[in-house]
Amino acid sequence: MITKLTTHSSFLDYSRALSQFEEIKTSGALSAGTSHGQYGQLPSEFRSSYSAATYAVYSYSTPIAWFANGEWFVPMHKYSVTTTRHQGKNIAALHQFTEINYLESE
Repeated sequence: MITKLTTHSSFLDYSRALSQFEEIKTSGALSAGTSHGQYGQLPSEFRSSYSAATYAVYSYSTPIAWFANGEWFVPMHKYSVTTTRHQGKNIAALHQFTEINYLESE
């Protein structure tokens, strides 16, 4: 099932879709679905964690949150203004139904 959302959709709409691992499409750069193995601008220190992902949230082509081994992970890395907004919306959405493992830069 593909869920069509916008970047102006409520974080609760994203939370519902993420909790069900639905494929998310927007008319912009935010999407989610089965991990496609592309790193985009993801720093190398987070790539081993992402490589086990079965589902991921992307801003442009960069994974900004992913589900791997039964847990959610979010790298705490600063990107563009747009991606930072995407990160904030998805963190708020994830907090509605799960704990988050925050990955810090080394």
